[in-house]
Amino acid sequence: MWVMNVKGLPFGLLAARLKAVVGAFGGLSVRVRVACAGAAAVGFAALLMVSGGGGGEARAPEAFAPNRIGADAFFLPAEPDFLPEAILERERRESWSVLNAAPFWTDPREWGDDFWRERMRAAIDALLERVP
Repeated sequence: MWVMNVKGLPFGLLAARLKAVVGAFGGLSVRVRVACAGAAAVGFAALLMVSGGGGGEARAPEAFAPNRIGADAFFLPAEPDFLPEAILERERRESWSVLNAAPFWTDPREWGDDFWRERMRAAIDALLERVP
């Protein structure tokens, strides 16, 4: 442990307090000392952040004013609303007319029967080939 030899009353009191603090930490392990020093550093950093530091808003010098980039260069323009408005509810119908069902009906004959016939035939053939 080191010894301070400082003359004068205010410095002597400060040296005595510092010697007491160092003496209290002298018997602790290195891990505890490092943890205490880290906690003190974090506390000091938090104090600096809370206090504000600069005291004002940082502004760009007027020399950079012609070179500033506007907000429209960073953000895309708003897209037009091209989706139709959603109907959240509708009246329940007792029966449907041909005109009412027309937008929701696709005639399977327009797709062609051959496509579905061949697909079903292939599935049935594959199943029968697997069965002994």
